[in-house]
Amino acid sequence: MKEFIYRVEENEDIETIAKKFLLNKDEVLQSNKIEKEKVQEGARLWLKLPEGSKYIVKPFDTLNSISKKFLVDVEDIKENNKIENVFVGEIIFIPN
Repeated sequence: MKEFIYRVEENEDIETIAKKFLLNKDEVLQSNKIEKEKVQEGARLWLKLPEGSKYIVKPFDTLNSISKKFLVDVEDIKENNKIENVFVGEIIFIPN
């Protein structure tokens, strides 16, 4: 797991930061011991990124084809992204 400190940029909140790094917003709140989603610009957040990579779903991709491409189990992709299907243009996390 990669851990680092992230500096909040203008107009960001916990939800946009979580989406940017493919994280669960509740986990970001918990790991930083904060209760509200609004954070001030310049604030520093502790983020924990799982090992793996981001992938942009392309036309004709399926969970099955993506899992074969990256040699990862379909269930691992589904569980890490909390999804049942993929959609073109969607960014998903591929675990190592």
